[in-house]
Amino acid sequence: DQPRSRGLGDVYKRQFLTITAIFLTTQCISQHTLKIAGDHVKVSGSTIIVLNNTKWVNNGSFDAAIGHVKISGDGSNAQSAISGTSNTTFYNLDIFKSNNGIQLNQPIQVNGNIAMFSGNIDLNGFDIDLGATGSIFEESSNSFIYGSSGGEIIKTVDLNSPTNENPGNIGVNITSSANLGTTTIKRGHEVQDVNGETSIDRYYDISP
Repeated sequence: DQPRSRGLGDVYKRQFLTITAIFLTTQCISQHTLKIAGDHVKVSGSTIIVLNNTKWVNNGSFDAAIGHVKISGDGSNAQSAISGTSNTTFYNLDIFKSNNGIQLNQPIQVNGNIAMFSGNIDLNGFDIDLGATGSIFEESSNSFIYGSSGGEIIKTVDLNSPTNENPGNIGVNITSSANLGTTTIKRGHEVQDVNGETSIDRYYDISP
């Protein structure tokens, strides 16, 4: 069972910053994009940025503070893509897609929580770095992170004689009588071939 996140419902009752989708064409099918173009965008406190069927394009600088970026809607993964020439560090990233999910077109870092309420994240060959403080919550068989073209979730943690510890809640439990020190754990999403036998579509690389 995945540990359940607490208090996020209360957070959404606080200050909201809603980004209204901008129609870039007069056609019925439009592309909605929030673009940081060479500017510095700073979130104040626990502000929530809501992206409904909207792409995130960071070509500037984004300071997440302790805020949330909430991705919602029912559009395709590509319509809710995260991209840009500058890598983005989120604090909390909340996935609320009622249909489909999101995809990465660049690596990202998450220092708080990735909350998988509904919809999937396709790594699309890129990585999510959880660093020393990031975690995944609410991941389930109905809402999960995968890599259609590879990609890894990376977690760094100090492990001193761990007992059944699941760093970052990424799905692997570690027990050891040794002091493993600063340990890097990578969760990949590709089938492995070992002596002619194939694995499930997931692997872990643990480097003490």
